[in-house]
Formats: sequence, structure tokens, C-alpha cells
Amino acid sequence: EFCIHHSVFNVANSQTTEFLENVLDEVIDLFSTSDVIHIGGDEVKYGQWELSTEITKFINEHNLQSPADLQIWFTNKISNFINGKHRRMMGWNEIMG
Repeated sequence: EFCIHHSVFNVANSQTTEFLENVLDEVIDLFSTSDVIHIGGDEVKYGQWELSTEITKFINEHNLQSPADLQIWFTNKISNFINGKHRRMMGWNEIMG
């Protein structure tokens, strides 16, 4: 599978969000004239999430039904962060689970 990776972020860990927000802050600074920030986000493989007790607990605590719902939840979280920086988020077709 060319360019498809099976590793995913542990979005149940707050340090993951903090790290990604720091990276996005740098991207926004680098592309300061752009209104849009593209985050990719397609073809997420849920295998690691499905095997993770930490992720399963997080899904249950947030009243989500599936890893696809978790992807949507996290994408919305990142979108809100980007919107707070007066930018619009863009992603690939399957970004919303």
C-alpha cells in the first residue's frame, strides 16, 4: 500500500493534541498569508485504535460509537483550533470518517 500508514495518533492523550497544535501554530506562521490549512486526514486505518484499551475508554467516555466517530470528533477539534487562528481547515475527501 503505497503511502498508506497504519500508525495513528493517540488522540486520547492530551499531549498529542498539544503537540499537533504546536505544529499547526508553526505551519500557520510559515504560511502566514494563507487562509487555508490542509491537514490531510484521509485513509485513516483504525486497527491500532480498535486494539487500544485507552482509545476504547476514550470513545466510551465521549459517547462515540466507533473509531470513525473518533476521527470525526478529533477532526472537529482540530478544525476549531484552526478556526480560532482565523484560518479554514481543509482535508482530503475521507477526512470525516
